[in-house]
Amino acid sequence: MPAPTDFEALLQRTHSQFPLVRDSMQFGSHTVHYYRPADPESVLDDETLLSDHGELEWQPYWAQAWDASVGMAEHLVRLELKDKYVLDLGCGIGMTSALLLATGARVLCGDNAPPSLLFAELNTWPWRQKAKVKLIDWHTTLLGDSFDTIVGSDIVYERREIGPLDRFFRNHLKPGGEVILSDPSRPMTREFLAMFSKLGWSMNETTLHIEPITQPIRIITMTP
Repeated sequence: MPAPTDFEALLQRTHSQFPLVRDSMQFGSHTVHYYRPADPESVLDDETLLSDHGELEWQPYWAQAWDASVGMAEHLVRLELKDKYVLDLGCGIGMTSALLLATGARVLCGDNAPPSLLFAELNTWPWRQKAKVKLIDWHTTLLGDSFDTIVGSDIVYERREIGPLDRFFRNHLKPGGEVILSDPSRPMTREFLAMFSKLGWSMNETTLHIEPITQPIRIITMTP
């Protein structure tokens, strides 16, 4: 039997930990195929379910393409990002990263959930010459690199994260660069996002209505 290819070995390693399914979504002229855990709830053990966010080293919400990620991809496909260097912060399974790569961007996929990085590598494999995958904790990581654009899908859901995110964004954004955030229009998130304005960020908001998603997706573009 011939040895598996690098991709087959990665697929087997990922599948040995999480039974997989393969899905696809259409964004503009791009069809993005991606793997995800067949049962996203299987990544939640009893200890995780009983813990609050402050007790967890990483959040267990990486295992599916959330509505905010779909909205982000719908927004990004309308932008001119060819040859731009983009950080997908909190990349999860890497669906948004795959869309960015399909449009011609160079992408660093970053998340602080180690299992997600297997999926991010798997789902960006066709563009691996232009993609990197890295464990990132925005509280402590200093990459020594800067980006034209930093995107984050549904990463703002706690007040205490605003300060660390503000510092991380400023440390890693190129002059003239921008941060793009998405969320499913949670009322509380608006309060948290407004805190960036008080820290000196210029902000522009738009809303996307995407079938069959019931909640409108809020897109916030920020510049320091």
